[in-house]
Amino acid sequence: MKRIYICTTVYHLLIAIIKQTLYRTEADLIICKENNIEPSTLHRIKTCNIFNNVISYKEIECEGYFLRWKEKIIHGSKKAIAYYEFTSGLSSEYLKNNDIYMFNDNSFWGKWCCCIKKNYHLLEDGLDHYIINPSTSIDNSKYIYLNKLFGTYSGHHGNSVNMIDLEVNNKKNIHLSSNAKLIESPRKELFEKLSVNQKECILKLFGVPQDIFIKEDVTTLLLPQPLAEDDIVSHQKKIDIYSFLVQNFSKGTLYIKPHPRETEDYKTIFPQSKLITFPKIPLELLDFLPNFRFTYGITAFSTSLNSLSCVANKIFMGYDWTINF
Repeated sequence: MKRIYICTTVYHLLIAIIKQTLYRTEADLIICKENNIEPSTLHRIKTCNIFNNVISYKEIECEGYFLRWKEKIIHGSKKAIAYYEFTSGLSSEYLKNNDIYMFNDNSFWGKWCCCIKKNYHLLEDGLDHYIINPSTSIDNSKYIYLNKLFGTYSGHHGNSVNMIDLEVNNKKNIHLSSNAKLIESPRKELFEKLSVNQKECILKLFGVPQDIFIKEDVTTLLLPQPLAEDDIVSHQKKIDIYSFLVQNFSKGTLYIKPHPRETEDYKTIFPQSKLITFPKIPLELLDFLPNFRFTYGITAFSTSLNSLSCVANKIFMGYDWTINF
């Protein structure tokens, strides 16, 4: 029995690669959205020897089959299973016969596992995800009772009946409606286990040059997020938020590391800034670069800022501040 890592974001991918680099278990990798990853990075991952097999899709994570109670009664679960297998090109036996490690179970894969009653391990979607975004751990569905009655309820984000355990960076202040088994695995400690050579190999996988460095004495790193792309705020409000942060907290030379899923042209919005021009990489890789150091770091509520050792002074506004701006 081997592991199957199911990843959507570059952060998910980084955690899976680090775990495989350190522990070298037999494992396959499933990438749910190719557009989140640079084609050259995807090619290098497919041709390296970290994973036994790498299976990638243009977009599959949100391809859910929402089996409602009427369909359950009329068609049963066979129709749903046939849909999952046809859409993925994989068999249910492939999932059943291996250990599943996923970062998002409110997805195609989480619903498939529920449908075939396959238990899985859940890993935190981002650093301190359940602390910064506590609403994700609360299932507010009005039809939970009916779904449970007809066997169509799966639960998600720490509340699934099929979840074996939930691995998090920090288990303090996490409140789940279920009695989830929490495994605390601090990401800082995980990264510190990597040797210099292993870090260099991971940088090469993501196509990050290792000879870059910051020249200025006073610098500010702005970490924007896909706030509009995730329908948290409008694009205009998003620009207003980051304009406010830059105007009030930026000092020295402004560097911007766009999020891989953002669409804004920050060079146009902040013409005096310098863009970190490899956007589709996990932000945590900046710590792997010995000459990358910033005086200040500012963000709305990106938890990645908290994980960076290369930033001396951190300004974190918070989720509530952002949506009420």
